[in-house]
Amino acid sequence: MLKNSINQTGNWKLLLLILLTGITIYARFHDTFLQFGEKKMVEVWGDGLKTYTNTIYHVRYDSTYSYFNGMNYPFGEHIMAATELPGLAILVKFIDAQISQLSDAQIIYSVHLTLMLSMLLFSLFIYLIFNQLGIPWWFSIPMAIAITFMGPQTMRMKGHFGLGVLFVLPMIFYLLLQFEQKKKWKWSVW
Repeated sequence: MLKNSINQTGNWKLLLLILLTGITIYARFHDTFLQFGEKKMVEVWGDGLKTYTNTIYHVRYDSTYSYFNGMNYPFGEHIMAATELPGLAILVKFIDAQISQLSDAQIIYSVHLTLMLSMLLFSLFIYLIFNQLGIPWWFSIPMAIAITFMGPQTMRMKGHFGLGVLFVLPMIFYLLLQFEQKKKWKWSVW
């Protein structure tokens, strides 16, 4: 999917973007999100706590991958972004059941890691959009990083984690740009 864009932009520019974004993420969130192996919660009340507890409950007690029985008793509900990060909860449950049992601290850290990875992907897709629109790389890289940290969803990362996954909208916009230019079904499927 990104192969054509990578060839057009040059590998070193993407590596520079990833390096600078990673440094900026570390500088901003090293004290809260990037605590390896510790059972440190960023949000210990409200929706942040709900994301932690729902993910842990889903991994430990639910019998299916996509259905959550911890709320809406006695019926349960499908996993939603408002209650936990759906893709992460399913992946973590699979890893816990099939590969290796995870500790609560590892599950909590997986939530943090997902949010940091989403920031990295956000800046990557913003850069690819800028590249597609013909904006020079020397302007696109700092602006992609700035937009990543100025986005309103970034503020959700300290409270409502389900709304803190940043990369989805720029990814969809980038894929729409690709589809409009190439009119191939693979872009529509993506």
